[in-house]
Amino acid sequence: MRECAGGDRLRACNSGVAADGPADDAVLDALETVVKGLIENSARIELALERAEQIRRQRLSGWTYAQIVEESTGPLMVEILSTNLRVLHKLGHQLRSTEAQALRSEGLSTIRIAELFGVSRQRVAALLQDRPGHPAHGKGVRPQVANGRPRLTLDWVAPEE
Repeated sequence: MRECAGGDRLRACNSGVAADGPADDAVLDALETVVKGLIENSARIELALERAEQIRRQRLSGWTYAQIVEESTGPLMVEILSTNLRVLHKLGHQLRSTEAQALRSEGLSTIRIAELFGVSRQRVAALLQDRPGHPAHGKGVRPQVANGRPRLTLDWVAPEE
């Protein structure tokens, strides 16, 4: 199997065929989406580290925090962190839901899935009801600009230099 983005070996890249399973494996698809999200989060982490250094330099140069925030040309540190958390939450939910559905279709009871996931059977039942057609499933948000500064959203990725 060739290595895919991020060095992960989830399935043969660009072929859509898993080396060890069917081409239409929803769990592997969700896992690939998680990997892509982690790579995007990694880019935002790099941006956050650069922003932290910028804030430190500005503060040590005598800037007030109000000046630092108001003069920022990029997203605020809290926005970067919040976006990464939202991405992890969204992708984790999608993977959990897809995996719960796969385990149930393989014959595991909701009680057993709950034990494996460390949640209640009621939570598993909710995961099993979450389908791609659900209004909140896979909901993306478009990038926005507010006060002349880009605002981070779930789909925002740091621009490549």
